[in-house]
Amino acid sequence: MDERINSFLSAETIAVVGASSHRMKFGTLAYRALKKRGYTVYAVNPKQETIEGDPCYPNLLLVPGAIDAVLISTKPDNIPNLIEQAKAKNVKVIWGQRGSDYTELKQMADKAGIQMITDRCILMYAEPVRGIHALHRFVVSRFGSL
Repeated sequence: MDERINSFLSAETIAVVGASSHRMKFGTLAYRALKKRGYTVYAVNPKQETIEGDPCYPNLLLVPGAIDAVLISTKPDNIPNLIEQAKAKNVKVIWGQRGSDYTELKQMADKAGIQMITDRCILMYAEPVRGIHALHRFVVSRFGSL
């Protein structure tokens, strides 16, 4: 498995940027799934006060304590200053959830010395992998892509 993915999966604390009050949106699904898998997870969304009954923070800088990794589940232009915030919090790796173009953000992360994963779905890698994500993981392992 990719070293960046291993780095993300070995994180203890993960901030999910883009979690929302919409229970079926991917950011909230990922927030819930990562929490269920034992990670310490923080929701980040300037438009929400709570997610799933937990506090939600308007940006990474206001998350208490350390953040090892960040999962982005929103369009990159919805998160100004993300790389600067991640660098200030000593984030090691950022996962740009599949479905958005993170080219510019990745270039900024590279310059800041932060690893970045793009074009992949976190739920295909965070164990245990179940349901449709297990099928997607199998297809990718056999054919290289979906």
